[in-house]
Amino acid sequence: AFFVLSAIVSIVINEIIKRVILIAFKENSNSYGQKFILWPYGELKSRFESLFTGIVNDFTIWTREYFSFKVYIIAIFILIVLSIYLTIKNKNIFCLLLGMICCLSTLAFFCITGNPDLPYRIFVVFGLFSALVYYYLYDSIRLKHKLLIGIFLLFVIFYQSRELQSFFRDDYLRYEKDKRIATEIYNDIEKQWGGSPSVPVVFVGDMLPYIEYPNLGDEVSMRSFFQRNKEGISTHIHSFFNALGYKIIAPYGDSLTLENISLVGQDIYTQTSIDLSKDMPAFPNEGYIKCTDEIIVVKLGPLTVEKISNEYKTIIGNRSELMLKGAITVSKIDNQKLYIRGYASFQEFSSAGTRVYIGLFNESDRYLLSTEQQPYQDNNCLSKFDSYNFNLNGFIVYTDLKDIKPGTYDACIMAINGNYYGKINTDNKIIIKE
Repeated sequence: AFFVLSAIVSIVINEIIKRVILIAFKENSNSYGQKFILWPYGELKSRFESLFTGIVNDFTIWTREYFSFKVYIIAIFILIVLSIYLTIKNKNIFCLLLGMICCLSTLAFFCITGNPDLPYRIFVVFGLFSALVYYYLYDSIRLKHKLLIGIFLLFVIFYQSRELQSFFRDDYLRYEKDKRIATEIYNDIEKQWGGSPSVPVVFVGDMLPYIEYPNLGDEVSMRSFFQRNKEGISTHIHSFFNALGYKIIAPYGDSLTLENISLVGQDIYTQTSIDLSKDMPAFPNEGYIKCTDEIIVVKLGPLTVEKISNEYKTIIGNRSELMLKGAITVSKIDNQKLYIRGYASFQEFSSAGTRVYIGLFNESDRYLLSTEQQPYQDNNCLSKFDSYNFNLNGFIVYTDLKDIKPGTYDACIMAINGNYYGKINTDNKIIIKE
């Protein structure tokens, strides 16, 4: 109860201080934490229903998938039993109330935000709760073999902590992988340019997920600095290089400001780089860097529309195939743009963090379309490993037709995550007219 009250007071104080600063300096609000707080949005009843459904669904999946969560559920059961026992023994209902409050305190973040889809890093609170309950249980028992029980409980807590910390460990490994890639790219740039680059460096394309580290789908967990950059819109890549000591010039200038942030990806350098990169191979293939007198182009991965010459082997690589379920539910031409909508999910593996692509192909041409992914809230379209509220199984493609040759195309859906890929052909025919 104290922690819940402290969290609410902290949020209120933070909001007051933030608003005072915004008014004083006449700035616009862009709070990172604000996007997770959903209570002010929508009807109160629907928000409660969404929160309850999301928590129940996620807890069901986590209990099935994670040892650490099984330990947490058992800790709740033990605490409730102890509370009932102490209530009967002491004839004091407050023992039961205190036990219930302690159990519910682990849900404080969900209750405060009204949001079941929170970053994984907050779930360390489940481990702390379990450790306190098992310590209280150990301290309460009076048995001859208490030492053996203590060793067993210690092992359980350490194993649980190891699993919970694996998210942070994997993120660090991902960072080290990103750092090695950045070093390799910068060395290649210096080799081709003949020294430190003195013109803007433009990164285009969205790098494929690493085979070594599958994306877990979390807001930050296992997300690469090189992701989300299909048309050169990322603002993280240049900052990452400069933080590592590799000084490169961004197309938008030395730093981001309120004036130029809206122009990221729209400047002349980026638009020229996209045109130059269409016939370039992607990293790490030879030729992924192109130098001109005005810019240096680095192609990290596929553009939104990528023409390819093989049967998607450069995308699939040496990944293992898993069963994929999916469909294109809408496909049409709208205002000279191609609009495709649908869903895709692995059936033997969590789809969280999966990258979904659409393949268009006929006898003479083959294209790969990158999609924008979003939650797809239909239980019939999810595997047993997927969360109802926390998935990106839905996808949308909305792109210009100028980069696709007119013709009639068959369509397939491809999904990639870590060591795995899935591919299914659909019955859809995409007709691009002159």
